[in-house]
Amino acid sequence: MKEIVVIHNGITLPEDSDYPLNGKFSFLKERKYLLNIGVLFSKKNQKSLIETLPYLEEDLVLVCSEKKEPYATELMEHISKLGLEQRVHIFSHISEEEKNALLQHCQALCQPSLAEGFGIPPIEAIAFGRPVFLSKCTSLPEIGAEEAFYFDNFQPESMAYTIKEGLTAYNQQPILYFNRLKNRATAFDYRIMAQNYLDLYNRI
Repeated sequence: MKEIVVIHNGITLPEDSDYPLNGKFSFLKERKYLLNIGVLFSKKNQKSLIETLPYLEEDLVLVCSEKKEPYATELMEHISKLGLEQRVHIFSHISEEEKNALLQHCQALCQPSLAEGFGIPPIEAIAFGRPVFLSKCTSLPEIGAEEAFYFDNFQPESMAYTIKEGLTAYNQQPILYFNRLKNRATAFDYRIMAQNYLDLYNRI
């Protein structure tokens, strides 16, 4: 019988430090917000988060490195149609420190992706001890495992229910969840990935 060995990608985990919301992000100090990081693209499914906002109290922050058309334009039109211009905040090409600040202070990271290559933003959020809400239909469950919350479907009311229930659970036992998430993140340290490859090569 052949042995299957899975070695996950590794990243440089964010340093344990305070990352303040300064400059253009200062207004977020007074707001609760959900965070999504990724290209504005249909497979990233940000539209489902837009449609969920009317059922939630939090704002939504979208961080994108690129905008794919026509999806990006459709997304903007949808935001306007729902009257959410003051609750959806879109940023692009931010620095590593700015990204860390957004991650550290968000209520949660939400990635309802329909397809993923791997999923680095959830690892980064988990490294900050922040709750993550993920799609079940991608590689994301390999990252979140039992420490993440998962969307059963992409219907707005159902997604809102999942987010509310997950945040309630987290806020009732924040230290427990924080420590479990931080511990989960260590599995994706690039040094552990390198050691796993070295161990495999030595065995072969």
